[in-house]
Amino acid sequence: MERFIVIEYAPCYDTLICNARRLTDEEKQHYRPEFAERGFIGLGDDITVKHIELSDLPKRKADGSFLGCNNLAFIISKEEKEAFIALNAKREKEKKKKELVQNIERLKYNIGIAEIQRKNHGGILPDRETAKKHMRWQNNLYNEGGEGYIEHEYCQEEYDSMKKSLTEYEARLKELA
Repeated sequence: MERFIVIEYAPCYDTLICNARRLTDEEKQHYRPEFAERGFIGLGDDITVKHIELSDLPKRKADGSFLGCNNLAFIISKEEKEAFIALNAKREKEKKKKELVQNIERLKYNIGIAEIQRKNHGGILPDRETAKKHMRWQNNLYNEGGEGYIEHEYCQEEYDSMKKSLTEYEARLKELA
């Protein structure tokens, strides 16, 4: 039985690269003629390439499909397989890098707010319990105890945690560069 390297694109699942085979003559008897001639059976060893999109797939008619869902399957070469894996890894790295940059920006913003609050509180941030009490007091005053916006009051523990996370994220970003 001939084996193929196949990339499967299923819109509701991640894109996969796997080894597959066609249906045997005996198996074909149990399927509709359209699927019997073009269907694939997976042989395991799936590699998930979730950053590969429909637009990245070969620009030709699909070579078949797998059972189960609306999917497209393309027979690919070993070189194409390696190229898809490399492209997926590149995009995954870019996504991680983008998420780290966003997290760093968010942390810097929140650290800046905490430092302004510290300045306004005479150079110190309250402990967690004191910050909660003050936020509860603000909510009762401005929102009459109901739901509404009040500014978050940072405590020293949160500030220290944000500074530590910022250092870790910046180190990870350097590793990805």
